Amino acid sequence: MTALRIQPWGLALLLVLAGTGAGCNKGGDSQPPVGPSIGGDWTGRYFARYANRPEVALTATIRQDGEAIMIRTSLVGVGAHFTGTIDPSGDMTLTDAFDAEIWTTRYRPATSNFVQIADFLRAPEPEDLGETPIQIIELRRM
Repeated sequence: MTALRIQPWGLALLLVLAGTGAGCNKGGDSQPPVGPSIGGDWTGRYFARYANRPEVALTATIRQDGEAIMIRTSLVGVGAHFTGTIDPSGDMTLTDAFDAEIWTTRYRPATSNFVQIADFLRAPEPEDLGETPIQIIELRRM
């Protein structure tokens, strides 16, 4: 009978892969999603309600691990990378890695097919007349 010989590096790799759950489920999620399942690839747009800024098309990848959320978009700078949480109803609070601004699902909770996050650019003022400067990222399933 021939003994199975495993190299030490092979055993270490096997243990790392087993510990991370690599390949176990789509998107590498290791805990069941809290709220709607939003992990995966998305397409969408960035727009801002101020200074006539143009709309920008984008793509995004969302990773969801329990209540933890990570969003990476094709934008550069503001809006490129977020981390945060989602609650059972789909409300999210995210921090932009570029400038540490807080973005939220202010207007509607996330669903399995639609995510909209927003960031106020400054506190609302009376002269804004309902048009508070705000930037928004909307995402839809690809």
